[in-house]
Amino acid sequence: MERIYFNEAISQKLNQADEIESSNVEIREAELAKRVSKKAKDRCTEQHKAADDRRNASSWKGCDDTGLFGCCCRHDSTIYFCNIHKTGEGRALPMSTIKRLFNEINPDVKLGVLYDIGCTLPKFFDTRGLLNNHLTRMTFATAVFHSYVHDWPCQLQYNPRYNKGWGLTDGEGMERRWSSLSPLVGPLRYAMRNHRTGSINHRSIFENILGIENLVATLKRKTVHAIATKVESQISLQSLLRAQNCHEPGQYFTVDFFWAQWQEQRDFEINRNQEDRLKKEEQAQFFERGEALKSLAESFFAELASPKARSNTAHVLSMLEQMKNLRVKQDEQAEKLGSYFAPGAEPDSEQERRLGLLWSAKSALYKCAVQIQGEMQPLYDSRSRRERLGTVLKEKIFEALARQKKPVANILKTFCDRRTDYLKNHAPDQLNLPENKEITYQDFIKLRLDDPFWNDAYMCWSRDPWAVDPTVRSGIHAVLRLDRTNEEIIQLTNELRRCLSWGIHFRNQLKLHIDQCVFDTADGHLNASLEYSFGQISYQTRKILSDELESAQNEHEDLLLAWQPVVEDILALGVMPRSTLPAEWFALVEFLKRNKPFNTGAGVNIDLLLERTVLDGQDSDGESQNDDVDLGTSGTEHCPPEEDDG
Repeated sequence: MERIYFNEAISQKLNQADEIESSNVEIREAELAKRVSKKAKDRCTEQHKAADDRRNASSWKGCDDTGLFGCCCRHDSTIYFCNIHKTGEGRALPMSTIKRLFNEINPDVKLGVLYDIGCTLPKFFDTRGLLNNHLTRMTFATAVFHSYVHDWPCQLQYNPRYNKGWGLTDGEGMERRWSSLSPLVGPLRYAMRNHRTGSINHRSIFENILGIENLVATLKRKTVHAIATKVESQISLQSLLRAQNCHEPGQYFTVDFFWAQWQEQRDFEINRNQEDRLKKEEQAQFFERGEALKSLAESFFAELASPKARSNTAHVLSMLEQMKNLRVKQDEQAEKLGSYFAPGAEPDSEQERRLGLLWSAKSALYKCAVQIQGEMQPLYDSRSRRERLGTVLKEKIFEALARQKKPVANILKTFCDRRTDYLKNHAPDQLNLPENKEITYQDFIKLRLDDPFWNDAYMCWSRDPWAVDPTVRSGIHAVLRLDRTNEEIIQLTNELRRCLSWGIHFRNQLKLHIDQCVFDTADGHLNASLEYSFGQISYQTRKILSDELESAQNEHEDLLLAWQPVVEDILALGVMPRSTLPAEWFALVEFLKRNKPFNTGAGVNIDLLLERTVLDGQDSDGESQNDDVDLGTSGTEHCPPEEDDG
């Protein structure tokens, strides 16, 4: 809850260039010592454009500052910013940020790091012997929405929805902060560095102060969301636990059974050879090209049957023969690649071909789903956070969705056709199952990215229950969500207790320093601060300081009184016992109510409200938002965990 400043001239909260350069030097020296190749980038890094500083090199020639790298807490309060100078999002930026964090937090505190490519950081540090003193205190994960573009084995290990300890944290706080800073893009496009950093500093300070004032309300909103998710998961799980377990005759499904299946699925996917995975993709692409050749050949047959082809029959037949020869070569090459879709020494080539085409179509469909959910994310955020979205941005989102509808619908139809073809020929008993029914475009855009539908199931050729039984997959999904919500409620309980303890401690510190100024009993630390600020200590100096501190104390007490009704609302939800909160909090609130007239916020907070109005009036593309529709004022729609704001 510390107020974080951005501008170098104002504070040291901006990571200095020498800190980043020092990290760069440390990385280079470690790579030389460990003989680690800089060119060795894994697939996740290659897919993350900002992290690959070779892709945009031509764009940097005319720019010195090419972006910002930021760090925020679980509740979106800005901690640090780094200027990205010339290069892309290199590892020196997260490394220097992590080092500074560890220098400022308590030595026994553990740190959870969510990063777009958080899966690569532990391996990067470990292979180079970097941050050895801190690695045992860190846990890494990928931000929830970014994790869905990672490979499935990577998601199993680093998606916070699939791993213990993360609750409903989504790691997308910086994305929301970039959104709040977007109105500054236009005005600052041609500004000098000092003006740019000063403006970002001012906006970030404002957002952080507002975050402190709304902190308890934020905890309440997160608690309501966690309870709603827990109830939803419990209802789903209870219905599954009443069903017979066909994999254990005479038994019902149990939570332990679902957990065991989840562990088996993790082990199966994580332990699969990466080379086999790549070969599977190559073979799928090969079958896809073969399908395209087949379609083209059919077109030539149709042309041959038309009257126009009679004048050039030899040419048409020659080209058709070439295509047939190419198809033969395709089949020969497919046999050389070997079997990656079917078990056994003599796989069914037709089954393998159909399964390869189905896998390819589903991979393309998943990419479409990620893109659509990315476009719709601002809509989800505006509803869950009750924030104004604006007509301009909403129209842009709908235009983007409209542009994507036709190609996505075509890919969806291809997938459905190939799935039906595969099931008819190789799994007819599954053809009429509810999960294999035709999917419409409207149903598709509602699919969450962690829906059991995206489980490859029959495509992985495992015959374990998690792979062949949709009920088991739904049960795994339910127990995972329930586990994350229980973690979230525990975390929110701890955070509320810490929040109130901070409020008490800060008031006590203010009161102590006021007494020290009034009675001239200042300790060495306070005297040193006074001498540094005023040059000498006198009665007038102490009087000025005590008046300022008293004003700050009054504002802080108003804040505590404003928090109390929300605290009572949280306790009324029934998931946090009153005994978990500091007893001193309730005594302090009662004391303030009796001895202090409650300020409703019409005084000091009016400046923040006016500033919010001015800042919200700016639009990133310069268009007016006077007639925008406020989508955040109606309803309290519950969003699924991946749409939570962490």
